[in-house]
Amino acid sequence: MESVKVSILTQVYGQPKILKLFADALRGWPTEAARECELVVIDDCGAPPVGKGELDGLGPMGVQLLRHTRDVPWAQPCCRNLASTHARGRVLIMVDPDMILNPKDALRFVETADKLPTLHVVRFCLKEVNHPKKGMNGKVNVSSPNCWIIAKNDFEKVHGYNECFAGHKGWSDVELMHVLDSAYKVRQDKKLTVDFYRRSRELSDAAVTSLDREVKTNLRTHAMHREQVRKDFKGSWHKWVMKRGPTRLHLPSQKVI
Repeated sequence: MESVKVSILTQVYGQPKILKLFADALRGWPTEAARECELVVIDDCGAPPVGKGELDGLGPMGVQLLRHTRDVPWAQPCCRNLASTHARGRVLIMVDPDMILNPKDALRFVETADKLPTLHVVRFCLKEVNHPKKGMNGKVNVSSPNCWIIAKNDFEKVHGYNECFAGHKGWSDVELMHVLDSAYKVRQDKKLTVDFYRRSRELSDAAVTSLDREVKTNLRTHAMHREQVRKDFKGSWHKWVMKRGPTRLHLPSQKVI
């Protein structure tokens, strides 16, 4: 494999159908794009575990697969930080596995990442694919706050994700969005689009209800942080995170590939 320029980071939790869609799209990437990239997948101790065979056939694209060996529900911030630590690329493309990177857009994504200046962050757009509401499919939305193209060094400078949110759904993305907006020049690229599959169809109704309840816990935590930023740091999330420092749970993990 040639020198890696771009690392694509994602995390899964017992989502074989979604992972297959995600990997199948990458298998179709043109060689000139794939050979400059690697895929880093974090299996967040889900069931069934991700096997090596599920990530075969990616051509010249490098692959790393790591697995958390202790189950903390909704440990997405820990997954993103762990993936960044192991990433070999200068630039990170962060996506959820239900955000499909289509082959037709591969060269545009790689070129955008390769030319990304220091202290700049790019967000991209989501195209609804399997929305349950009539008339929503095909609609392009402004990116959710967990789709990033960012230099690895810049991600690490702001200490990555706040792992205090592990164990609850969402809001770690929102908080990081505030930090990046405060620290760097963030732009939305409307020419970069991924197909968005709503992966909640792979979760049981009980699991979804539980996660929805946990959103309220995160909302309270985020509100508390926001008030501290307003009072003590004059609204600068960047100053707050520099003072706060990194938050790491150091969940145990093992290298699979």
